[in-house]
Amino acid sequence: MTSGIAVNALGHGDQDWTRAVSEQADTLAHVSNIFYSIPQVELAKQLVASSFADRVFFTNSGTEANEAAIKFARKFQRFSHPNSENLPTEFIAFSNCFHGRTMGALALTSKEHYRLPFEPVMPGVTFLE
Repeated sequence: MTSGIAVNALGHGDQDWTRAVSEQADTLAHVSNIFYSIPQVELAKQLVASSFADRVFFTNSGTEANEAAIKFARKFQRFSHPNSENLPTEFIAFSNCFHGRTMGALALTSKEHYRLPFEPVMPGVTFLE
């Protein structure tokens, strides 16, 4: 079994990291995002205090985060231009990127071997080198 490909760059054997993980595992190793945990609440408060936002959205994966970003961008355009009939709906992504296997994330993924089996994907994406 494997998971978390290309998402952890925490080094090997760092004593502070090992201690923090051990302490957390002794308390609670995993909880669904249906529920909340005290560290999650504390992190959310820190993020709100140090950003423009008044709340945060935690996801289970990078592709879920990308789907949320697409939706947030669309919702922001509707909020910013409430009387406009032609809202901006285009996105920019980089070539040789991979954003996940959901339909929105596939649209932002330049690698054709991921995209082709599921086309047509969401239109309006420009890939930059």
